Amino acid sequence: MKLLRGEKVEFYLIEGKVKLVDGAKYPFDKSKIPVQCKIINEKTEINRGFTSGNRSIVFKLRNEWFKAKAIGIPSGISRPIYINNQIYTYFLNQAYIGFGQLIWGFLTIEEAENEYHWMNEAYKLNLPATKPIGYGIYENIRTITFKDRFELFSFLKSKSIPEILEAFKGNVQSRKAACFFAIEPSDIRVDEILYALLFPKIEEIIDVKECKDYLRWLGSSCAYNLKLHHNYNIIHGTILRGPGLMTNSHLANHIVDFEKTWMTDYHMTYRPINKEADRIKMEEYYCLWHVMNPLPAAIQMIEARRRKTLFNLPEIHMEIEPYPAFQIWEKMMQLYAGVYRPKNIHEEFTEALIDGIEYGYNREKIFQVERELKREMLIKLAIIKHELWKLYGLPEGMQRGVEVVRSLMKIREIGSEEINERIKNIKKKFEELL
Repeated sequence: MKLLRGEKVEFYLIEGKVKLVDGAKYPFDKSKIPVQCKIINEKTEINRGFTSGNRSIVFKLRNEWFKAKAIGIPSGISRPIYINNQIYTYFLNQAYIGFGQLIWGFLTIEEAENEYHWMNEAYKLNLPATKPIGYGIYENIRTITFKDRFELFSFLKSKSIPEILEAFKGNVQSRKAACFFAIEPSDIRVDEILYALLFPKIEEIIDVKECKDYLRWLGSSCAYNLKLHHNYNIIHGTILRGPGLMTNSHLANHIVDFEKTWMTDYHMTYRPINKEADRIKMEEYYCLWHVMNPLPAAIQMIEARRRKTLFNLPEIHMEIEPYPAFQIWEKMMQLYAGVYRPKNIHEEFTEALIDGIEYGYNREKIFQVERELKREMLIKLAIIKHELWKLYGLPEGMQRGVEVVRSLMKIREIGSEEINERIKNIKKKFEELL
């Protein structure tokens, strides 16, 4: 966890209400709930935990991990402010995540209740889900409304704390917000370890065949978990909206340890009752291929493999332009026959992961590998990702950021000497931890 998340961050305990299904697992006084914010003129108890997805924290509780989800923001200009027993934060009414409307850093009461209900439902059905503990309610929330993140940060970038507080004296709304508590066997997200495979000269660091087998296991395990939910007609969290969709079905919402994977994050989960249920399940399945997946060419593989019932081949003029026409025809046939040839080792890893996803979902089986390989690969990928972040100067503890990482890797040239030095560090760490 320290390799992947860096140093622990601070969070505080403030007055609040809790609704718990398992009070024995709640590690705080039941009159207190955790929060991440900027504290002004208040005395509060300070605690520490590893960050999880920026607005959540995790820490070890005996042999398990306790997660407090949606308790605010740990740092930066958008941190909520706590003063005079009130939390000041923001409301986005056209956000492109979740249901589209959110309280910045927190859950709405409805989201927390939905997460509790569906995580509990999955857990009782013995599905591979994390265990719900309950949720907390922040009763004194003040918000200013913005359209989306861009509008919010445009407002914040030129404001001091006194100026922000002054703005709250204007058009402010009083709300209640919530956070959510769960017990996890791990908090390592599947997407965050995949970044390691973008490391230059990765084939010199790990056994490629073993890595591909591990990826087939990883993909099949996540997809099998999703299929089990779909068999109970449970949608992990995908909403059709106009010509597109919003989804929670991605690799960042699957966690992994040395033996298994589990699904988490149920605040958008529901059971469909309309005729589009099968289509939504298929969208969730394909979202698992590419959403939050840092490995390249996943979209191209979807375009190639996704089954289409109707398509038109290009008109072929063999007599006039036999060679170019044949190339076009061959490309189209490959596309609809499900063929995409990987162009480099990184795309080969993508192919192995997607092969696993197809196997797990469609065969309802998990690709089998040795437990020792699972343990070894997870440790190695954590080490490699840690060194990749150092190589490109990314903030320690940053879990993800597909577009940021891809853009940085394109524009920043790293010399062979620096890469080789990092490879030495990686191999030395392998020896220490394995």
